[in-house]
Amino acid sequence: MNRNPFTLLTVLCFMTGCPFLHAAKNIKVPAPTNAAIEFTSNESPQQMQQAFTQAMQAILPQLGFQGDNKALEALEAIVHHAARPNAETERLACCQAIAVLLGSEASRDAKYWLMILLNDAGRAEVVPALAKLLESADAAVAEMARRALQKNPAPEAATALRAALAKTTDPVRQAALALALGKRQDTASTSAITALLKHKDEALLNAALAALGDLGTPEAAKAIAGSRQSLPEALRLASAEAWLKCAEQFLRAKQIKEAAAIYQQLYQPQEPRGVRLAALHGTLQAAGDNAGKMILELLTGTDADARTIATGQINDLSSAGAKALVSGVNKLPIASQTLVLGILATKSEKAALPLALELIKSQDETARVAGLNALGWLGDGGHVLLLLQALATQGDSATEARATLTRIVGTGVNESITDAMKQAKDAKLKAVLIEVLEARGATTAVTALLTETVSEDATLRRSAFKALGKLAMPENLPDMVKGLVKTKPGGERDEAEKAIAMTSARVPEKEKQAEAVLQSLATADPAEKLALLPVLGRIGGAKAFDAIKSAVAGSDNATVEAGLKALNNLPDATDEIADQLLMFVKKAQKPAERKNALRAYIRVVSLPDGFSDKQRLQKLKLAMELADQDAERNFVLERLVDVKTMEAMRYAAQFLETPALANRAANTVMDISRERNLRNNRAEIDQLLNRIITNSKEKNIVERAKRRLTEK
Repeated sequence: MNRNPFTLLTVLCFMTGCPFLHAAKNIKVPAPTNAAIEFTSNESPQQMQQAFTQAMQAILPQLGFQGDNKALEALEAIVHHAARPNAETERLACCQAIAVLLGSEASRDAKYWLMILLNDAGRAEVVPALAKLLESADAAVAEMARRALQKNPAPEAATALRAALAKTTDPVRQAALALALGKRQDTASTSAITALLKHKDEALLNAALAALGDLGTPEAAKAIAGSRQSLPEALRLASAEAWLKCAEQFLRAKQIKEAAAIYQQLYQPQEPRGVRLAALHGTLQAAGDNAGKMILELLTGTDADARTIATGQINDLSSAGAKALVSGVNKLPIASQTLVLGILATKSEKAALPLALELIKSQDETARVAGLNALGWLGDGGHVLLLLQALATQGDSATEARATLTRIVGTGVNESITDAMKQAKDAKLKAVLIEVLEARGATTAVTALLTETVSEDATLRRSAFKALGKLAMPENLPDMVKGLVKTKPGGERDEAEKAIAMTSARVPEKEKQAEAVLQSLATADPAEKLALLPVLGRIGGAKAFDAIKSAVAGSDNATVEAGLKALNNLPDATDEIADQLLMFVKKAQKPAERKNALRAYIRVVSLPDGFSDKQRLQKLKLAMELADQDAERNFVLERLVDVKTMEAMRYAAQFLETPALANRAANTVMDISRERNLRNNRAEIDQLLNRIITNSKEKNIVERAKRRLTEK
């Protein structure tokens, strides 16, 4: 598109129709959004500068500090866009335009905002204009120019500030300029700022000290030190703070000797307490390997604040420093010893291991617990026996030993715990160690755990299966199945079933997950089949379902019952399974069989991954029709919660006045009503909540409904 060179290709702003836009005839406002100026590749730098000048001249009269200043938003957008990365030509042209405007008759407000925007955009090109404004009779304009030069990264800005400092005799301006040069860390101004220390004005002296502290050079530090005797007493703290800042910069620059010298001179009785403590902190930071010995001395002292500072530095100790501290820590009270150990242990400082082992022998329970805890970071397989001994005791030590066994790292830990578990004579201790191995994720213990699945102790069998559910792999399934058939019905067998189902789920191919159980089922005797069928239900899959169907279709009552239990465990939700379960419900001769089949149907059809909300609601309605017991009807309402639709809520609401179902129906309505995607139905939901409040006999349900009414 061809345009006049001065045409702004795009200027967008919030102010469609604003008067200042009509003053710039070449500005186009296609949409109400942020302002921005874009150029083709044809414009020269001079043409760009003129374009920026034209646009900003139109905006400046509208700038101010009151109200919603859309003009400022437009100006900011122009400057920020020009100062974007890889647009140096535009940035330069924009800033040159600002420099011209700063020298014009623009208002104070306009110059203020222009200089604010230069903080990020300006470089050497704006320095002359800002330097001139430094001499403005308007103190506010001069101050803004000083701030803009302080933040300007160009070396020329520092030169301008130094020149202004050399010319002015006003203490207020001298102070401001000195602070600006200090913030810039302009070392070339050190002599000029040092000279200000000869003045009598306390505000100027304070600023000069602060600036020298910001400079942080050896010359600045020397100047501060040389002035301390002649400064007013009121500035003693300011001089100390400035000197400390120099020391901090020396420390960061690895000039340890120089930093330590300052800290030493400030850690004197005549200095304010806060200064002494800050110097102490610095001294410890600069002490290197000697810090451990110094910390030990401070911890044995009576100054609580000094002890606090010393404690805070323990974490920064080198290994040599930690070793020095630990070597004399027995001089401290037990509470201090445990504190030191805790800090060193959490940074895995091996130098603290002897202290941990020593405290474990203590008669003090708190000390023993601290020592045992530290082994979690510092110990290895060689310390397992020690932890086992503590585990066999009573109280907090045993609890801590168990926790430490769970998290201790190092070579041979899992193997040592496994060996201890195998050799343990006490069943309770063995069960605890099995739980520890499970918590550690110790897959190396699987073989030993499989042995425990056929233990004579039911508690051990159950613990072993629980651990195997987390640790075993598919290749371990045949052995786990062998253990399953030896379990007793109830909690023990349930744990075994869950473990086998969890391990089977690690087989990538869904239809192969039940193979180990199916192979055992094929050769199992009748009693073993009763144990294997329910776990097939937990695993699922087409082949598992076929085996379950055969069991339910048989004539043996125990086998049918096991098959029905398997149906109730099914994790799959398909039309085939749902239809089969429905058939079982309809043909069941015994009430218990019908009940189990119906509950299995209700559970399967309400699974979230099998059917759409509409299908689930339809199938649950059918289940409600088939239910002949209130317990089954309440189960339908309970599973209805997972159907997050208004239709499901309306269906549940039909039972709000049915005494045996009212409570469950009310809770289902309230649970579904929390769904965010139902907020457009708020009026209807509120009607249902009010209905619950009016009719419910349960106080807690009424209170919950009232709370739901206030939630939006």
